[in-house]
Order: sequence, then structure tokens, then C-alpha cells
Amino acid sequence: MPIQSQCIELPMPLYLDDPVILNKENGRTGLPILYSGHVAITNPNYEIGNTSEIADTSSVTSLHSEKPFNSPTEEASPNTVRTGLKCFCNWLKTPLGMLITIYGLNVIAWGGMLFLLICNAAPAMCHPTCDDIHSARKKWIEIDSQILNALFCVPGFGLAPWRIRDLYFWVKWRVGGEHIALARLCDIHRSWFYRRPKDNDVEEVSTPTVCVTASPPWKLDLVICCNSSNTMFQACLAGSPALAYTAKTYTSSEGTPTVFDEGTLINLSSDGTTPSVVILDYGRNVEGYATFHVSKRSGDTSAFEMTYSETRALLDSDMGDGPMPFAAAMDTYRINRYNITEHKTYTNRLIQGGLRYQKLNLSSAGEVELSGIGFKPTVSSTPIAALPGSFSCSDPVLNRIWQVGARTTQLTEIPANSLPDFWVITDEGAFIDSLAPQPFNADFATSMTAYDLEFSVRPIINGFGFTVLSDTLASGVYIFVNVANFSISAHAGSTERSNPIASARLPSNITLNQWRTVHSKVEMADISIRIDGVPVFNFSQSAAFYGSFGLGASLGHSALFTNVSLTVSGQEMYNSPLNDSSALQDFLLGTNPLPVSVDGSRRDRIAYTGDLDMATGTAFASTYGREYINGTIGLLGSFQMPPGFFVPTAKVQQAPRTTEINANITGLIGYSFSIVSAMARFYEQTGDTDFLNHWAPKTARMLDWAHSQTLPNGLFNISNPALGGDWNYYDPALDGVVSKFNLIYAYALKQWLPFMDNAGLNTTLYAGRLDNLQNAINTHLWSDTLHAYYVSDSHKDFLSQEANALAVLSDTATYGNRTSATILSTLSRELYVPSGALAFSNRSVASGWAQKISPYASGYHLKAAFHANDSVNANYLLHSVWGPMSDPSHTNYTGCMWEVIAADGTPGLGSGTSLCHGWSSGPTADLSRYVLGVQPVTPGFKEWKIFPQSLDLNWAKGAYPVPGGRIYVDWSFDSSNLLHMTVTAPNGTKGTVYLPTPLRKTLNKYDATGFISDEKSFFTVQGGETFSIHQTD
Repeated sequence: MPIQSQCIELPMPLYLDDPVILNKENGRTGLPILYSGHVAITNPNYEIGNTSEIADTSSVTSLHSEKPFNSPTEEASPNTVRTGLKCFCNWLKTPLGMLITIYGLNVIAWGGMLFLLICNAAPAMCHPTCDDIHSARKKWIEIDSQILNALFCVPGFGLAPWRIRDLYFWVKWRVGGEHIALARLCDIHRSWFYRRPKDNDVEEVSTPTVCVTASPPWKLDLVICCNSSNTMFQACLAGSPALAYTAKTYTSSEGTPTVFDEGTLINLSSDGTTPSVVILDYGRNVEGYATFHVSKRSGDTSAFEMTYSETRALLDSDMGDGPMPFAAAMDTYRINRYNITEHKTYTNRLIQGGLRYQKLNLSSAGEVELSGIGFKPTVSSTPIAALPGSFSCSDPVLNRIWQVGARTTQLTEIPANSLPDFWVITDEGAFIDSLAPQPFNADFATSMTAYDLEFSVRPIINGFGFTVLSDTLASGVYIFVNVANFSISAHAGSTERSNPIASARLPSNITLNQWRTVHSKVEMADISIRIDGVPVFNFSQSAAFYGSFGLGASLGHSALFTNVSLTVSGQEMYNSPLNDSSALQDFLLGTNPLPVSVDGSRRDRIAYTGDLDMATGTAFASTYGREYINGTIGLLGSFQMPPGFFVPTAKVQQAPRTTEINANITGLIGYSFSIVSAMARFYEQTGDTDFLNHWAPKTARMLDWAHSQTLPNGLFNISNPALGGDWNYYDPALDGVVSKFNLIYAYALKQWLPFMDNAGLNTTLYAGRLDNLQNAINTHLWSDTLHAYYVSDSHKDFLSQEANALAVLSDTATYGNRTSATILSTLSRELYVPSGALAFSNRSVASGWAQKISPYASGYHLKAAFHANDSVNANYLLHSVWGPMSDPSHTNYTGCMWEVIAADGTPGLGSGTSLCHGWSSGPTADLSRYVLGVQPVTPGFKEWKIFPQSLDLNWAKGAYPVPGGRIYVDWSFDSSNLLHMTVTAPNGTKGTVYLPTPLRKTLNKYDATGFISDEKSFFTVQGGETFSIHQTD
């Protein structure tokens, strides 16, 4: 009789290709070993076992069927969907089902959110613009992408062992032809894959019953290949370095520049006598963590080093363009040394600040192959074209200037918490390797003249160092203890490279890897040092007489430090084992809690109040780095002293102060006025009332102190010479009545007057003070001989570029022959040289002033020219001062603006010149403000105006980021010299559009749309509408 087959419900059927033994004892299944044919075990009471049990065939169902169940030739059962849903619900109740469902819903939800964000479905998140890296949209795209990546990593890595197993069996089946491997795969994937038998797999049966539809083999191929590929792809994503900066070209010892890309392999091979050297050129300044991957190595690869420099000329010096000891915001030395022992990726622990060139040098007898060479950035690497602000015009030089200024700003905006710890804190103490000492940070520390310093140290490699009588920039008396050479020496500065003062031999029993106690007694000029109670060094010096202390190690040296104590006049003022993170804050060595704008990418990487006034305008015009300006003001503004003025600098590895500094003296008094002006600019750009309410009272204190220092003749007077320094530290300091300090005071008042009513300050009071100050300046500081304001009462025979520019900007020069036109004419006559404009007129040389071109002072000069609508002088300054710096063919081009320029056009301070300095980026703001013409009328651009100066250009266009969006301006003159102009601004704003001046043809006939009112010379426009005008005659 025919075999009676039955289908009974199983959790999952098993399909077997090889002989099996079935057993009724339980429902478990095992390896196929006896029954020949393709079968489905449909009775859960069978498992692989005794062959005698095969006689009961009620549980064995042939898969060879004339009409297989659910075959395409037969309609599906009407209960299929219901049964499927029931099974799904049952599966959902299981722990695995619930987890998989939650996982799938997360992928769908986050994927859908990413899709909506990419489609700009949330306009409210587009602030200041949709593409701004700081907008909520961009931040959530990044967050969403990272979450999705993490979700994909769960199966990619979590299931990797099982996927490798499947791949192994699949290869054995497809390559080796082993059917038992296929059977294992069938078993593993029995929940969805059903193997269809061949025609001769089983004997024909008269009453076949089947319960499943067989699956084609390609489905199994696809799933296994996709799963394996997913795991490998996720591994590649996780393992690949996030390089934003790779070199443009490299030059080997043969001297031929070669194009460099991400796949380039660099081979270095040295015989131990002649080093193997390769020079990488990044084309412009970059920064970040240096990284490279070693793919091959042989021989001795213990002497590999990388050297960095902003200029090619300094790359060949033994220190590159370093060291940079001023702060813990980057690596001290511009050299990193490696003993390469493994095939792996090496990444430097500390940041290298701005650099264009990198030298790779293998000097030991070996060979190494490198890939993935570059830098992982720590600041924004957004392409200039993708910044919130933009500018372009018919003059390519001006385009370069705008872009280079924006790039300078990018590299000097440091995101919060992006700096690494300077020291490595261990249970034994602080491990310091090749780092200059950074001064202990306490209010009393900088003024100490006599104290006792003691610490324990274990020199590990070569030796250690420490500084006494150190200023805030880490310069003092550096004690260099070279244990390996049994020598000790003192240097006037912060490293062993500084000028030597004295030296001595160390006792022979002082060796490496032993703990020693070092005691230094400081008594102003006299310094003595004992090690383990034994005097080893005594000397007198005149390099420094007051200051703090710091701990460090010279290049190639390393040591552990612990149990540091400082005693002043018999009282212990500080004690620490240096074995927890609090020690980092004691020396300002940790990360930066705030987003900040610093002076330079390489030097000094410190926040300065003077630089901030110039950097603020550029940031708002290009990166819209609002948080960086706000963070810097928050940090520097917290250093206000009781009289009202501010500390001029602050290291960024600290939170804003919560208490005032108990002191009544500062330096660089002009910088205190500059931060006040920066505060006014911030409020002008943002309309942030909380900001205004917080800083207005502090501004009033500063302005009130300045008023208290005026003489009976109405002039602001510097009574203490310590206040009189300025940005040009290489020139003599000034005190008494100084034109610059009077005019920057007037400029700060002028900046603040429009906002004083909003801040609850007495506008009438401060306006009266400004009038009196301006009258006094015009009466007493003007020189009819110079046709300008002289430098100071003590130097009446020469003039200052910055002071006279501030006279124009503050509208002080509006009396008699004291006019903007007169001043700008005098400046052009007295200061212009082929390389730009000198900061002081020629007669200053006789009084000890240097002949320098300052892009900082010239920045105010440029603003003054635009303020006076003087296109001739504006064009000259742009093309002579900033044009060469922005020229890629220039020998010292860095893609950034320089700190100072020599009269011959070279870097003005030699090797120490910062070639990426934020205070030189002023033209970026000015081109947007005056050539595009975008200016606020009320704080935050609720009301605005477009007032372009055509500057002899054929066209200009761009975008200016404002709260709520961007203002777009596009104006041009066609071949008939007729004007075409469009303006678009965000909803909720209104503005006035003036036509570019001068027009090339008088405006007689025109077509205009998108305006509220037409006054012919200007138009009132509503935000959200596009205003356009086309001159027709």
C-alpha cells in the first residue's frame, strides 16, 4: 500500500542530502549519515539515531512532488496571510524576536530621519544656514549617521563568528563540491532555505505530501556573500583612519615633486650613513594629529622622525620651525621621533599646529614602507565653498584674499574639548616626554620672587628639565638636567635651545631610572639646586626676577614627576603627587572647556583680547563661528580686574573665572578697549539680549575707568608705564598721552553708543564723554606738520597707521582740516611701500621703531578707507598687503594670513613669524560688509541695509550669514555698463537696498521687483522676497 504521509507542525523543518538515521526518542537532529534522499523531518519525535526506526515512515515526507504545496501553479491558501501573521506574533513574543524587531525599528526610524534631514525637511534646523557645519541640521546628520553606523556594526561585528562559519561551509560546498557542507548550511538556515531534491533523490510515491516550497541555491549564495561583505565593509570602515588632510605632492631625495594621493606608498631606505628623506607638501596650512601606517619594514627602523614647518626654508633646520613652548595647546617640538617595531598605524598623541610641509627621515640602516600619511584634523575642515558665508567677484585677487582670510579663521577656531591632555598621568605621577615646562597656574604665582621648589623625579630617557621665574608664556630660567651626559645647565627661556646662562657637572651617582629628590631655592637673581640633599648647581642670573615654575623634559628626554611642593616665605602654597587629573588643571594642561578663537594656528594658540576685535568680524562673515567668539569673550571677559580693565591674554585650557583677580595692573591697555569693541560687534551681529545684559555692565566699568584717567585737558593718560605696551612688542612701549590709546578709547565708545539704551546704560553720559574726548584729540594731538595725529606727546615727529585709521573709524577726524580724506592721503604718502603700508612713518626708525608692515594695523587702515568710501586706497591696501600673502605662487604661501611682514615682503619676525594669524584676516569681513554691502541696521539683522561699494569691479556676489539664514547679494555691470542686482534675505526681516556706488551710468530707466517702496536711489525690501533691479538705460 502507498506510504501514508502526514504533515505535522514543526518549529523548523530539516532538509538532508545524505543518508540519515532517524530516532523517535526526541526531536533533536544531527548529522545526516544513513537515509539516502531529500527528506523533511516533519515529526518532532525523530532525531538522528538507530536505522531500525526508519521502518516508521510516517514522519518522512518526500520533497519530490507533482504538485508541491504553495507552488506557483496552485493558488495559495486563503489562510496563508493569517497564518503568517499568527506565526509572526508568536515569534515576536520570543526574546530574539523582540530584539530583532526593536533593532529593525531603530534602523527604520534613524534611517528615515536621516533621509528627511538630507531633504531639508526641517527648515527650523537650518541656522544660520542648512549647510553650515554648526547648524542643528548638520549636527543631527552627523549624530544620525553615527547612530546608524553603530546599528550596522551590531550585526557586522556581533555576528562575525557565525558569518565566517557560513562562509567556510559555503566555500567547501561551492569550491570543494562537498554536499555535507551544503547539508550543514541547510540545517543552519532551515528557517528560510529549503533544498529542492533532484528527480532521482527518492523513489516515486503514490501519495506524496509536501509542506514547503524549495528555495533556489542562488538565494543561499546571495545571503552568505552579502553577510560576509557587510562584516568586511564594517571592519574597513572601523579600521580606516579619518584623514581630512593628505599631502598634495611629495619630493624624494632625487628632488622631483610627485603627485601624492591617499593610496600613495612612501618607501624609505637608508644604509645608516645617508638618511632617506621625503618631503611632503600639503599645499597650504593644515593641523591635527600626525598619522601614518607601516605596511612593510626590514632591518633597523629605530631612527625614524617627522619634522614640520609652515615654510620650506625652515623644514631643513634641526628643529623645523619650532619649538613652540608658549602653551600646552600643541606639541612643544616640531619633530616627532619613532622607533618603528610593528606593522601598524602610528598616530601622534599631541596636536601639531599649523604647517604646510612635513619631512620624513629614516636615518638607521633599514627600510620602511608607509601609507596613510596625513593629519587627523582637530578644527573644522569644511571646504571654503561650503562655509555659511561666501564672496566672489570679478577680481581673482580679492577672491583669494577672502578665502585665505576665511581659512585663517577656520584654523584658529578651536572646538570645545578638542585639546588632548599635555601630560600622561599615571599612578606613579606625571609622565612627561619631550615637552617644555608649563607654569604652575595661580594668581600669586606670576609675581613670586623668592620660593623653594621641591619634587621627586625618575629620569627614564636622557634626563629632565624644569623652569623657575617663569612668565605666563613659559619663558623664565630653564634648568636642563642631562643625566645621560652628567651635566646640568641654565638657559634664559623655556627649552635647552634658549640662551645659556651657566652650567655644571652632575655627580656620577645620579643615573637614569632612579628616583631623586630635587630642591631648587630661588631668590630673584640667585638660584641654587640640590639633588638628594647634595648641592649640584648654584648661579646668578639677570634673565628673570619673578614668576612661576614648571616641569618638563627636553626633546628626546622623558621622566616621571611626583610629590611637588612649593613653599613661599616658609608657608607651603602647593603640594601634589601629580597622580590624578587635577594636576593638569593646576598647570593648565588639560582640554579646553569652551570653543575659542586663538591668535594663531602654530603660535601662540592662546586667546588674546586685541586679536578678538579683528577676528570677530571675519568669523561672522565666513564661518559664522558665533560660539567661538562667544566662548573667547566669555573666557577673556572673566579676567576683568577691579579697576575695570582686562587681562590681555588667557590660555584656553581653563573655564571662565568666577572671581575677580585681586590686582590693579595689566598690560597692553589697548587690548582692553579691543575686547569692548568685540563685545559690541558680537551684539550687533546676533542681537543676543542675554549677551548684552551680561557684558554691558562690565563694559561700563572699563569705560568708566578710562574716563577716570583723563587729564584736565580731556585726554586719556597712561600714568603707569606697565599699561603702555601694545601689539608691536618689538617696539618701545609708550605711556603718558598716546594717540593710539585715546583713539581706540573713542572707537570703543563709538561702537557701543547705538546699544547703550538697549543695555540700560546712560547714552547721553557716554555720548558727552565721546564728544569731549574727540574735541581734546583734535585740539591737542593733531600735527599740522604731519597732516595727521602724531604718535604721542613724547614722539611728535612721526605717525601711527593704526591710530590715524581709528580716527577715521571713530568719526573723530571731522573738524577743520582734520578730515578722513586728509588722513588717508597722509597715510598713503608716508607709509606706502611696494610691499604694503608701514605701521609707522619713516622717522620712527630714529626712535627705535622697526620698519614692519602689520596686517593687523593695516586692517584698521583698510576699514578706514572703506568707511570713507575711498576705493583707491582700499584697492591699494588689498592688493599690496594681502594680495601677495594669498598668492599660491608665493614662496611662503600657507593659505593663511601672516602675523607681520618685513618691508621687503618676507615674514616679518623671521622664523618666529606666525604664518596663520587671525588678526590679519580683516579683509574677509570688509569685502562682505562693503563690497557685498551687507550691514546691520538693528542688532541681529532684524533690519539691514545693502550698501555696496563697486571698487571698480564688474561684478560681485555672495552670502552673509545672519540669525535665521543668509542674505544673498548679486550685483553686476553688463557690457553696456548697466546694473543688474538681486538681493534675498530671511523671512521676518526687512531692509534697505542701495545701489552700488559709483554706478557706471546714471540711473534713468530700470525694471525692479520685490520691493515695498521705491525711492529711486534706494528701495525698501521685505525679507523672504527676492528684490531685483535691472537698469535698462
